[in-house]
Amino acid sequence: MFANCPCGSTLALSSDGMPLLQLWSMLDWVKIESKLRSLTAQQTLSYLRAEVCLQALANAA
Repeated sequence: MFANCPCGSTLALSSDGMPLLQLWSMLDWVKIESKLRSLTAQQTLSYLRAEVCLQALANAA
């Protein structure tokens, strides 16, 4: 995921290098949250990306 910071820098988030058990836990969370919210996994991930982006940009300013 990429986002442009108000300062002009590009912010990047990735799961590269994330421990496998942590990645599985995150994917499990997405599955559970998707069911609870009656959303697809893609919709849940899109929501999560938007929230992370908002918080990252808010903290970068």
